[in-house]
Amino acid sequence: EITTRLVGSEMCIRDRAIAALPDRDRELILLKHWQGFSDREIAGLLGMKPGAVSRALQRAKEKLRERLREEGIEV
Repeated sequence: EITTRLVGSEMCIRDRAIAALPDRDRELILLKHWQGFSDREIAGLLGMKPGAVSRALQRAKEKLRERLREEGIEV
């Protein structure tokens, strides 16, 4: 997982990369990986279908990976 393989200064870069994401992408990642909500719970909170949450999370994680790559961090 993206967030568990980073250490030290990479975590600061990760935090900046997450902060730079569009609001919805950031919200999805934080709800899933920091708050521990399931896709179904996120769907209820955001008024989305669970399948849509899953797809949106995959897109958001890809955007985050790209931002991290731009900073020289491969995940």
